[in-house]
Amino acid sequence: PSRARESFGIVALEAMACGCVVIGSDHGGVPEAIGEGGPIFPTDDVEALAALASQLLASEPGRLAQRGRQAKQLEKFSAGSVARRYLDLLAGAAGRLTA
Repeated sequence: PSRARESFGIVALEAMACGCVVIGSDHGGVPEAIGEGGPIFPTDDVEALAALASQLLASEPGRLAQRGRQAKQLEKFSAGSVARRYLDLLAGAAGRLTA
């Protein structure tokens, strides 16, 4: 995991899109990117990271459940979903300009 304060966790989203089960640290944009799609651990807490990894490695049902949550999280960042949010923002801004 990255120890740098990333502005957004695109690597986590890319990993989820490839079917990898993700675990992320709790700073920067990683928690927002992962959302409900995976567990988050305190940055630099090696024991917490190891415990989460061990739990996931030991539980195939847990990994399958996490992949389902990841699919829902990925939908929030699909091209269509992001485009709809931009259009909503622009429509709201345009409405305020004409009011």
